[in-house]
Amino acid sequence: METQLQYIAIATGCFGRRHDYVCLPKKGFLLVEISKVSSIWDSDLIAKALKEYDLSGAYWINNLCVVLDELTADGLIARIESKLDDGTHITPGRVLFNYRLSNFGRARMQDTGLLPLDGGVMA
Repeated sequence: METQLQYIAIATGCFGRRHDYVCLPKKGFLLVEISKVSSIWDSDLIAKALKEYDLSGAYWINNLCVVLDELTADGLIARIESKLDDGTHITPGRVLFNYRLSNFGRARMQDTGLLPLDGGVMA
């Protein structure tokens, strides 16, 4: 039996390369990852997404940064801290952001089935 997340992924045509099961679109994946923790740095999110989607290179790093900017502009996530990359994460001198899921983002995830109504993470 397919989980709700798998159903959403099938409906959107997003199939993972690393797993036997389907994957979420990048925005959904990032939202789910952020919802699992109280906060997370963009460098960690980007590393997880690159691994999940079997991607690499500056294009995809920048693409994921744009996705995070869009989620922030939409009010689904919030930047709660920033620091300069010392060269151990993405690029020396780059501004890194620490993100958390906003209350609005949590509500929208529940509305769309990315989170169960009790606030836990979907299987």
